[in-house]
Amino acid sequence: MGSYVSIENGKGVIYGSNQDDYTFGPGDIKNSTFAGPGNDIPLGNIKSPSARFIIVFNDERKAQMDIILEKVDSFKVLFGLK
Repeated sequence: MGSYVSIENGKGVIYGSNQDDYTFGPGDIKNSTFAGPGNDIPLGNIKSPSARFIIVFNDERKAQMDIILEKVDSFKVLFGLK
């Protein structure tokens, strides 16, 4: 299993099998770059298309995230991204 991002109580949490969990909140993201279409993300019996972003945090850590297309705007608003 790889890693995935969950939004919990107004913060993002990156859960990964090869790393410690990483929690971030509004103001913790330094930069985000759209990197093209992402992998389809299974939600129950359906797969939802996603968009891939490269996120750079203020502590210089980087993450590649595939965000469900219909959730991209909500993600941007929550974390103050353009």
